[in-house]
Amino acid sequence: MTAPVVGFLGPNGTFSEAAAQRLASSWAGELVPVASIINLIQSVTDDFVLKEPFQLDAAVVPIENSTEGSVGATLDTLVDHEDLVITAELDLPIEQLLVARAGLDLASIEQVYSHPQGIAQTRRFLAEHLPNAGIVPTSSTSKSVQIVTESTEPWAAIGSRRAAELYGATILRDDISEQVNVTRFVLVERRGAPVDRSARIGLVETVAVTDGGVVEATDPVAEGAVGGEPARQRRADDAGSDRPMKTSVVFQGQGDGSPGWLVRCLSEFAFRRVNLSKIESRPLRGHLGHYRFFIDMEGSATDPDPADAIEGLRHHATDVRILGSYPVAGQPVAHS
Repeated sequence: MTAPVVGFLGPNGTFSEAAAQRLASSWAGELVPVASIINLIQSVTDDFVLKEPFQLDAAVVPIENSTEGSVGATLDTLVDHEDLVITAELDLPIEQLLVARAGLDLASIEQVYSHPQGIAQTRRFLAEHLPNAGIVPTSSTSKSVQIVTESTEPWAAIGSRRAAELYGATILRDDISEQVNVTRFVLVERRGAPVDRSARIGLVETVAVTDGGVVEATDPVAEGAVGGEPARQRRADDAGSDRPMKTSVVFQGQGDGSPGWLVRCLSEFAFRRVNLSKIESRPLRGHLGHYRFFIDMEGSATDPDPADAIEGLRHHATDVRILGSYPVAGQPVAHS
């Protein structure tokens, strides 16, 4: 049987690679870097194939950061592909470093390269220590490190310690992130994947949502560390039998312009005492002033109260989709 292929936001040395190594650590498969989040998610679908002669079985993508909030490209692309489902999550502490090809005085740095998230997560450091440097966004933090190490210009990059080691960069400043910086990654697979496929890479009990409803399935999890901090993911053999689950749902409706519509939608959860750990809106593309709503709730989509709440939501919203039910990641230890 062919080993699974798991994609991550490349090139090598990104935080996404670190997350993929942990989420897929029990898979006897191959990790493949992909250039963008959109292509990464699309490459898991049945109707899209990478330039390489294979299709991804799964993808690890960033979905939320403790400093900058949700990753819009991930949410919007997941919505575009109904055949995909979230099957696991990981909270990964992020340590952003300032690196260069060789030692540089900060005052001599003319440009700083990084992914937009890396730039945003270090904005205070940049404003205080590099106010005159030009800021250049790139496709990933690792790509930024690669660019500056291959140039003789007085440039610096914001990236991971792994990327600095990979490309032989000199570390100018250690962790320059703003306070505690954690990114939540999710594992995305095709909806309705056969159980025997999951069983050979397992094993963490969760649910896979099929077109016809919710069925029991299994999924991989792992623990690891980046920058000395542990990444946490719920294991099947964790102590206790009451492993918490999380369910992610997206919905929208034609009644979103009427008073109290959103309250009525959310009341379906409140009346059943289903706690929502996250709610946010994203614009409906092409429909100014109208939005789709993303919620995370405590519990599995197979539990009676969440299931009833989701069914109740369908009476108010014209489009309700379960993005996945999966074990809740444990809380990582904060950077000191």
